[in-house]
Amino acid sequence: FSAVSIVTRLTTPILCERLGVRTVMTVFYILQGATVLLLIFSSMDGMFLIFAVSFGVGYGGETGGFPILNRKYFGHAPMGGAHGFQMLGAGAGMALGGWIGGPVFDIFDSYNPAFAISVVASFAGAVSIILLENPAKLLIPDWQKSEEKFEQNLKITT
Repeated sequence: FSAVSIVTRLTTPILCERLGVRTVMTVFYILQGATVLLLIFSSMDGMFLIFAVSFGVGYGGETGGFPILNRKYFGHAPMGGAHGFQMLGAGAGMALGGWIGGPVFDIFDSYNPAFAISVVASFAGAVSIILLENPAKLLIPDWQKSEEKFEQNLKITT
């Protein structure tokens, strides 16, 4: 899973530039969600290996698209804050995703509801990407002027 994720993280930027960042990220989110369904049949070793490789592709691909998406929307504006919030959300989701299986199993005596939550969350991510505005138009075209004005306002208030 980790090796596949690493390879995907390296190839995702290339795919995003060639095929479009929203398209690639949507495919990776769908792949990440759909492969979780394989866990229902993972009592077979081979099926679990197929899951691990397929999930690694989606998991690694999702992460590599965020900086490109930011550049498409914000041009050459500083993107540290936007990317930081994206990674905060992704990290929280990954942390909760790993934890939530325990309480869900305790309640339902099965992991299948946890798998369903994972699938729904991944598909919701895909829908969110689809619903984003067209990145051909910069969201903050005059970011330098906005930043200068913000800095001037800071000097006035301090």
